[in-house]
Amino acid sequence: MGIQSYGEDNKYPSAEVHLFKCMECFVFSAINHLQEIQITTQKRVLHRAAVLDSLISTAKLHGHDPYEYLKDLFSRIADHPHHRLAELLPANWGK
Repeated sequence: MGIQSYGEDNKYPSAEVHLFKCMECFVFSAINHLQEIQITTQKRVLHRAAVLDSLISTAKLHGHDPYEYLKDLFSRIADHPHHRLAELLPANWGK
């Protein structure tokens, strides 16, 4: 049984046609929403990677071992007062 219309002149779509159109709208909305989520996620990942790359490059620039710097940074940052975060930057680290 395929998609059909009813009535003498086929003016009125059957319930199948209406259901198909509703499902089509839902599917396209879901696809668009998932694409937006994927783009947002990609932007977050790229931003985090850029921040991490910046910290590594700056640590190297100041003569620090990036691994040791990041290990120390991640172990201290949660308990460090927010008004003294500048102390954890590569330029001020180890002083």
